[in-house]
Amino acid sequence: MQIISVNCPNCGAPVPRGSNECGYCGSRVFVTSFGDVFRMPFGSINAYLTGCRAAAGEGELSARHSQGLCCLKLGMYDEAYEAFSEEIRNDFNDSEAYFCAAAAILQGKKPFLTSRAAIDRAENMLRSACAAETRGIYLYFLAYIRYDYYERKRLNVSPSYREYLEAANSVGVSEDDIDLLFKMLTVERPKCI
Repeated sequence: MQIISVNCPNCGAPVPRGSNECGYCGSRVFVTSFGDVFRMPFGSINAYLTGCRAAAGEGELSARHSQGLCCLKLGMYDEAYEAFSEEIRNDFNDSEAYFCAAAAILQGKKPFLTSRAAIDRAENMLRSACAAETRGIYLYFLAYIRYDYYERKRLNVSPSYREYLEAANSVGVSEDDIDLLFKMLTVERPKCI
């Protein structure tokens, strides 16, 4: 007898623990990116989140990330941060968890309107993401924080937002990744970066 950890978010069929897709309809059981959650109908995210919470409560590690992503989309930033923090405690090299935790720390606000303590925490998360895996979007996110918090307040810091932006471009960052970042952050992209 298999232990059931979650119901399929698409059809409701029981899915055995550890499975990544529903054996009945073929749908993905756990979302792996914010783009997946962003494309979901808004009404189904709550039902999906309920299943993720249940699976995470039973120790299904992949459910933590899905839970955090759903919470980000729903603006439940504290729960999102806790889910990503738990994921980080289980895998210090999960760069995506650090990246998403940084987004949760900003709580849907521009860095300019965020406390310095929160900015420091978000930047530490992003530096940890870069230490685990250098990706252009992580560096771009750091550039955005440096621009919106430090540059707009005329504070001198090194590296500057321009240096982070240059590093992001040298590693490679796509317009699709940038668009998705600002959808995740729920703020408008500044014209200068």
